[in-house]
Amino acid sequence: MDQCGSCNLCLEACPTDALREPGVLDSTRCLSYLTIELRGPIPELHRPDLGSHVYGCDICQDVCPYNADPSTSDDPAWQPRLAFDRPSLVSLWNRSDADLDQELSTSAMSRAGVIGLRRNVATALGNTGDVEVVEELNKPTAPEAVSCDEPLVSEHVAWAQQRLRNRFKSERS
Repeated sequence: MDQCGSCNLCLEACPTDALREPGVLDSTRCLSYLTIELRGPIPELHRPDLGSHVYGCDICQDVCPYNADPSTSDDPAWQPRLAFDRPSLVSLWNRSDADLDQELSTSAMSRAGVIGLRRNVATALGNTGDVEVVEELNKPTAPEAVSCDEPLVSEHVAWAQQRLRNRFKSERS
């Protein structure tokens, strides 16, 4: 049964237009697919759409009037993990692979893996508009973060650095 009526809030809010029309999802454009399920590079067209999302997206759920008054729980299983409860992107980027792997291993976030998470963080850092982030991405990779040297991650780091440099150049012009 269609309960949406003429409401199109989710379609209007989707940053990648993954919701093509009521009831029709192009999952390959969805931020959840791009940040969790996609194993290769995020298409350049959609990298800016990620904004600061590094794992999943619930924008369509957040704007849905049916979710305006969600249930809450004090059960620890439903509470955010401290390691991933609104960390700064830079602090997330600077964490060791072992630390990230440990946090991911016991959660559903393990689907993205450390390399996928690093790819996503690099992309989100490129979307910050903060030119100082370029320095964080330029730092030599510590032995504890070898995933940063993976080709998939390196590609997204290079994209992020170029995006930030271009923004800095346009602001100085």
